[in-house]
Amino acid sequence: MALRSHVNVCVIYSTLPVGLIVGEFDILCILKENPEVLWEKTAETAGISKRYYDEYFHGRETACAIKIGDVRTYKTPIAPKTISKQFSPPQSYMYIKNDTGNEWLKPDQFEMFSSL
Repeated sequence: MALRSHVNVCVIYSTLPVGLIVGEFDILCILKENPEVLWEKTAETAGISKRYYDEYFHGRETACAIKIGDVRTYKTPIAPKTISKQFSPPQSYMYIKNDTGNEWLKPDQFEMFSSL
């Protein structure tokens, strides 16, 4: 499944035992390259080992990565079912839409950090 081009924010869900939406980050762009070229561009900030990276992309001609911008942690984490009654924990990612009719978040509800 490809990331939709109009998505510019990624919401961070912390798996159980936390089980809450704890923050979000801005998506600056999606990088799509040959795996070796992408590793050269992202190795210092990838957060994974070269061995794991190579195993993950073994046999692939193309690799993708998300370039992360500003990161915001929520002062009060959010129970996912308050946003979407159909929420079920994703294996990697999912698209969510606020189906409660409420505004997503107001600026005073999160703390902002500079780009990683």
